[in-house]
Amino acid sequence: MKKIFLYIGTYTSNTKSKGIYLFHFDLDNGKLSDCIDSISISNPSYITSSSSNILYSISEVDEINGIYGGSINAFQIDKNTGKLSQINSQSTKGAYPCHVSIDNFKKYVLVSNYMGGNIIMYPISKNGFIENYTAHIMHHGSSKGNLERQEGPHPHSSAFTPDKRHLLVADLGKDMIIGYKINSKGELIICELSLIHI
Repeated sequence: MKKIFLYIGTYTSNTKSKGIYLFHFDLDNGKLSDCIDSISISNPSYITSSSSNILYSISEVDEINGIYGGSINAFQIDKNTGKLSQINSQSTKGAYPCHVSIDNFKKYVLVSNYMGGNIIMYPISKNGFIENYTAHIMHHGSSKGNLERQEGPHPHSSAFTPDKRHLLVADLGKDMIIGYKINSKGELIICELSLIHI
């Protein structure tokens, strides 16, 4: 019987949810345990892991402690119990972050701020600590296809390419996938002919 840790992020605004919940998942029979533990954090609607011992989560809010923007949070995973302990947190400098991605080298974490209309990338250290950001880019424009949802830019997901040198960002508001090149300083440079309408 092989069990793994399974983490579930939730919305906490106007609910009784605490934040991130820990379960055991049995790979042999597909059964899920009762909740083992939880950690309080606001709207951890998207979580991901860079390794077996580090978990990243966004807080999908418009401000924290009166400061504009959500947050990206790093947690240490206890290898024996699965319990989380926070390493650090950084502002996303944009409202309602909704997605986090990690590059193949596990050197950078990229956050898409849906309502903020911007993306922001941070280096991550070997122990999972989120450093100060190296790239912060605001998207502009919209497709006007759906005025309720596309009145402005809304980056909502990103993916690092297999060559480990580029980043693709899907923007719902612009109806585009935008390509960026990652330079040696961790900066993002928009690629020529990279605006793909979808």
